[in-house]
Amino acid sequence: MNFISFLANFNQQDHSKITAVKTKFNQELNPLLLFPLFKQIGQDITFYGPIDFSVGANISLADNIIVDLDVDFKDYASISIGKNTFIGPNVTFNTLIEDPKSNIACAPIKIENDVKIGGHVTIQAGVTIHEHAVIGAGSVVTSDVPAFSFFAGNPAKKISSSTRHSS
Repeated sequence: MNFISFLANFNQQDHSKITAVKTKFNQELNPLLLFPLFKQIGQDITFYGPIDFSVGANISLADNIIVDLDVDFKDYASISIGKNTFIGPNVTFNTLIEDPKSNIACAPIKIENDVKIGGHVTIQAGVTIHEHAVIGAGSVVTSDVPAFSFFAGNPAKKISSSTRHSS
């Protein structure tokens, strides 16, 4: 299979067959493999295991991002991830909105710089997580998270906040 066929059939393939390829994404391979799949891709992006995405072309990744195992990008609207961000295992970015009247819509998700997201977190459509925020493991983020704050729970709520310290 040539590279164009690989891209065209990416979501239709058995992901177990491409896990080895996906775990080898690194700075050297980013321009070859990731750039055509995503809207924007920065430098020093690390994927520690398989990822899944719905479209791919709606995902923008800045520099120095670490994505742990089994992250799911439901990118029917844009998903933007800022620099120096860590995303734990089994995180879901869900841009779909389902309302009680069975209408389906989409809203973007924005993650600003220097954010840490724990494992098994779900981030819902329309959410912005501001700079230096931390999201606790197992949280469901349904509303915006202020800068320099720690949110956790289902739905995620503010646990604490910090101020910026100069080095």
